[in-house]
Amino acid sequence: MIGVQRLVAIYQHLCPNCRGDIDEDRLEHKLPCRECLPSPPNNKCYDKKTIGELLKKNRRLKGYRLIYELEVKLEEFQQFFKSVTGNSLWPAQRLWAKRLLQGESFAIIAPTGVGKTTLLETYSLWLAGLHLRTYYVVPTQNLVEQVYNKLLTLAKKANYDLKIAAYISYRKTSRREVMEALNNADYDILITTSHFMLKYYKLIASTSPELVVVDDVDAVLRSPKSVVKTLNIVGFTEEAVKLAIDIERLRIDALAALARGRRKQAEKIYERIVELETKLADELLKSSPGQLIIASA
Repeated sequence: MIGVQRLVAIYQHLCPNCRGDIDEDRLEHKLPCRECLPSPPNNKCYDKKTIGELLKKNRRLKGYRLIYELEVKLEEFQQFFKSVTGNSLWPAQRLWAKRLLQGESFAIIAPTGVGKTTLLETYSLWLAGLHLRTYYVVPTQNLVEQVYNKLLTLAKKANYDLKIAAYISYRKTSRREVMEALNNADYDILITTSHFMLKYYKLIASTSPELVVVDDVDAVLRSPKSVVKTLNIVGFTEEAVKLAIDIERLRIDALAALARGRRKQAEKIYERIVELETKLADELLKSSPGQLIIASA
């Protein structure tokens, strides 16, 4: 009887830890290579935190560090979320939380009632505990008050003593308190309407919030000027925004030229795009933009 030998594929430079060679079995189970982790967990529990802890214990933790640290941070955030809301993260919230904790800027587009606002309020509170500022924008005065009261409740449950400022027009001292907070850059979380944001965007930008949340403010996204002002608050310079817009317009022009069969024209446009991308990279080095989250149904 002829024996059958199983062939195992080896992939170069794909180990998630050392970027060395790795076999298909390890890749299938999302494990590092055998050099980094000779013996995987005995219980076949290949969760990322366990793998990271084994690598750390064996002093082999390299590229896998980012994966491991994100898992640790996510676990801490999940515990924090449950402690202040009384609920566990839903699957969608957990996915968004991972992106939030990586500092990614993105849009959360989901129906009302899936927990977008609760997640963002809790994340704002989490950042405040790390001494990082949040600017929270909503469309109406009623929503400003709702978010403000919810954050006060969550902060109390977290036992946080925070400076939460909100511009609520019918409160006599509200405007003075908010303007003082802005002029002195003295707040942990600031909540206003989009109208207030567009009027005082330069002053808000001067406080350099690490997180900007635009919650259900579709009107802001429909106006190019409003988008630019929002990006200025996040920390992008006007020149950086202009360059980014020019690059996107040129990309559209290049695709249109290719569609018409004008290859040489498209090549010239792509050369111009490369030039502008270099300028944009240089411009971004001049600032440290924060995180922008847009939530909408």
